[in-house]
Amino acid sequence: MLHRYLVFVLLCADLMLSGSAFAGSREGYVVLVTDMDGATKPQSRKLIEDYFHGRLPKDLYLCGEPSIGRFELAYLRKRPSTITPTLMLSAVSGDKASLVKVQRIMGNYRDSDLSNGFDFSLAYRLVGGDLELFAISSVPGVKVASSQLKFESVSRAAMQQGLASAVCDLTSVMPYAFAP
Repeated sequence: MLHRYLVFVLLCADLMLSGSAFAGSREGYVVLVTDMDGATKPQSRKLIEDYFHGRLPKDLYLCGEPSIGRFELAYLRKRPSTITPTLMLSAVSGDKASLVKVQRIMGNYRDSDLSNGFDFSLAYRLVGGDLELFAISSVPGVKVASSQLKFESVSRAAMQQGLASAVCDLTSVMPYAFAP
């Protein structure tokens, strides 16, 4: 009888410990999405929001590897008040002090939905007829990655495909700042 009780207690302890190892762990990237010029045309903002809300065709979310392109949480409207479009533009334009500041803010950000900070930021802006995308890791020393896609004078399907491909490419070079 004592043997059965001991086995039961050890089994319960094992289950509790193994479950706690995964408590709070991430299933994908946590990303801050930033419109850098603040006046992006509504259709580009809608395309970005549709992507992160899972409204595009499902096959566009396949990035080749299961760990690439998976987002646990995307902040589209809510953001640290100290990260402004102007600061992001300076960071992607090569200003090292701005980049370090953005990385520090993203890595240290906490709120009721986020206990470990952002893995990276995806910043975007319209330039002429192109949509420029920039990925900024919150991990110090990681270079800013960028991609550009035709936005105007192409079909909606081509815009969706271009965005999905660009996000996959940018995500593939971004490390997790916090273990998934």
